[in-house]
Order: sequence, then C-alpha cells, then structure tokens
Amino acid sequence: MSLFSEILNVHYEWLQQKGYDRHTLALSRLQEDPSFLLRNAFETVIRETLWSNQSHEFSISIPGHFGRHNQETVDFTFGYRYDPKRIRLDLQTLRVLMKDQVNTWLINSKPYLLPHSSAAFEQLYQKLLNASDRQELTPTIGNSRQASKPKR
Repeated sequence: MSLFSEILNVHYEWLQQKGYDRHTLALSRLQEDPSFLLRNAFETVIRETLWSNQSHEFSISIPGHFGRHNQETVDFTFGYRYDPKRIRLDLQTLRVLMKDQVNTWLINSKPYLLPHSSAAFEQLYQKLLNASDRQELTPTIGNSRQASKPKR
C-alpha cells in the first residue's frame, strides 16, 4: 500500500467513525460518497503540488439527510490542507449549513474536535428552531403602533 493510500485510509476511518459515510448520511449516489470525493480531491492536489512543493488547501462538500424521513438536508464542507514537504493531509475545518444557519468547527487535525454528523445536525437544527422562534416573537415594526401626527 502506498503512503498516499495510507493517508487516505486514516481519513476515511476518521470520517466513518464520526458518521460521515454513505449509510449515516443517507446518500444514494457514489458521487456524494465522502471517500470518493476525498480521494478525487486528494489525487488532484497531489498532481498540482508535485512540482510546486507548496502547501495547498482544498475542500469537499457532502450532503447529509436527517430527520424522521431524511427530509432535512444538511451540507457538510470539510476544509483540508495538504503539505507536500511533510507528506501530510490535515483536516482543518468543518462547515455545516442548513437553510440559513451555519456552524463552523476548527478541527486542526484533532479527531476529538470533529463532531459526529448527527450531533452537528442536532446542534444546527436547534439553532434553526431558536432562530424561527425569535422571528415569531419579534413584533412587526409599524403595525404595533400607529404613527401619530402632531396637532396644530
């Protein structure tokens, strides 16, 4: 097994342990599979950095489906950095987007900082519910009071 394959296998296992796999995310297409996307992106970065020997950042975006009937779609974007001098691939960030709510985690290659996919979904879902509750409680400006004209 090549060094690059070993690097990818470590990241595949890490993602799978944290619930970023086809089964947990309810993905049906190979093109959405995290391991497929990471492999393609990593191969491209290796080719691009072969001659430059400069670190390169890249990201992969993966949809996830959660909820009672997988009706809630979440977009997970993993930010990576490849250092060809050290032959090292680091997961730097995770950005999670659902509707108009976003959460970002700074990972810095520390597996314990990567939240499980279901935990990231739950946290964002609660944030979304709290935002909608606040919107419902906010009075509409102009409708709560009639502007009065000064009398002369």
